[in-house]
Amino acid sequence: MKLFKKTLLSLTATMAIVTQSNALLGVGDVVFDPTAAFKAGVQIKKMKEQITLATDTLIATTGIKDAVNFYEDIKELTEVMEQFKVQITDLNIENPKSQIGLMAQQIFKRNQIFDNCSVDYLSTLQKETCKNKQIRNVSDIATTIIYSQ
Repeated sequence: MKLFKKTLLSLTATMAIVTQSNALLGVGDVVFDPTAAFKAGVQIKKMKEQITLATDTLIATTGIKDAVNFYEDIKELTEVMEQFKVQITDLNIENPKSQIGLMAQQIFKRNQIFDNCSVDYLSTLQKETCKNKQIRNVSDIATTIIYSQ
């Protein structure tokens, strides 16, 4: 809700500044349309809801039991990765070679990300494909977290 209010306030301030500067420069009469500002605010709210829904869907597809802790873990990991300009796809989760990789491996183990990929009836290739898919899902969640802020 804070994001919505901040965005609406920023939008309104920007429109007011643009309106005043155009009037000062003699560009012509500019009419402030409050319905357009309201529609923009509603659209921003809908986009935020879509981001939340996408995150929830991705968490559900990874089979995570405790979504709140997972979300906090991934949020912390993405902050560290962003600081060092590292992508989750660059990390070797199975055999980490850095502190960030160890952190990612612990998060994956704690949240049992690869449990569905370890069943006996899957071939080695299917297990590898499953793990890659789970890494992509977690990467999508991390991307959603970054862009939702």
